[in-house]
Amino acid sequence: MHFPRINFLEWVRENVETVEYNLTDSCVHPVSINELGVTYDDIGLSGNNYCGYGELVDLLATTYGVPARNVVITHGASMAIFLVCAALIEAEDEVILEAPNYEPLYRIPYFLGARVRMLDRPFENGFQIALEDLERLVSRNTKAIILTNLHNPSGVATNAEKLQTIGQIAKGCGASLVVSEVFLDSVISQPIPPVATFGRHMVSIGSLSKIYGLEGLRIGWVVCDETLIPHLRRIENYFSPRNAFPSEKIAVVAMRNRQALLARTRAITQVNLNYVRQALRGRSDVAWVEPDGGTVCFPRLLGGIESMSLCKHLQDTYDTLVVPGDFFWAKGHVRISFGGKPEIVRAGMDNFCKALDDMKRRRSMFG
Repeated sequence: MHFPRINFLEWVRENVETVEYNLTDSCVHPVSINELGVTYDDIGLSGNNYCGYGELVDLLATTYGVPARNVVITHGASMAIFLVCAALIEAEDEVILEAPNYEPLYRIPYFLGARVRMLDRPFENGFQIALEDLERLVSRNTKAIILTNLHNPSGVATNAEKLQTIGQIAKGCGASLVVSEVFLDSVISQPIPPVATFGRHMVSIGSLSKIYGLEGLRIGWVVCDETLIPHLRRIENYFSPRNAFPSEKIAVVAMRNRQALLARTRAITQVNLNYVRQALRGRSDVAWVEPDGGTVCFPRLLGGIESMSLCKHLQDTYDTLVVPGDFFWAKGHVRISFGGKPEIVRAGMDNFCKALDDMKRRRSMFG
């Protein structure tokens, strides 16, 4: 069977460990064992977790306000995305995806044989979803609408009222609404409920990686109607009958300390986002929509600067990496992650501005 390349992830593997200043990692700086407060008593090497470790499932169910039978623990959000898509989508089904878009969310439906229609989230509209555009795209053949909230790559939030309206649009054509919410708990202003709490045809995907600083655990989850659960389990059996037990045990400690971990993330990202603001303020060669939370933003390059060229120059000359917008179907943009160590983000943003200045000088010299 042919598996098409996921170009962004291949690029990450080839480049991310080669630089000193990495502004590509969308996860907040990892939590240490001491910060988390994990003891040897909290970790077990094996145990009963064929349906997810019971205490972890219960903690997630309580967090979402749903019965435990509506929660499936997965090997990270990446596996959750695949399981949900494989459970919902058949070949030739119509699927609505957003653009710009996180590439795996695009590649998986294509791999499954779906007919994909793209919902544009333009920079000029602040990366917001235009409901009238969505209404024009859906049809009686639409099987799923798949979104991110906060939006990856821009960090822009879709509010609860609009999500409920999108859910009604999906319901009207017999489709499911699937939302990857791996950044949702970090929204800066008014909290936004997960979509799984809005209706039985809505699916939430979450993770401990992005904003909890626990990427190494590879703990994700799906919250959905209980009728979808057997389909997810059946597909999951082709990969592994269960997840790593030590990871699920440590995840229990994380969920017990969820608010403290979120406070840690806010402290890191508030400082770092200010570095991004300072770096971009007043520049005539870049424009941006400030994110509503999370760890990423998606500036637009002005004056004809090409994102791939800028990123290559930034890497080769300043040992700094940001993600070309080409990987998100948005040429002329770059994704900048600001969840890392403050000194890395500050130096990385200084280098980003130097690279922009270099590109401007080149254009003025050579036209």
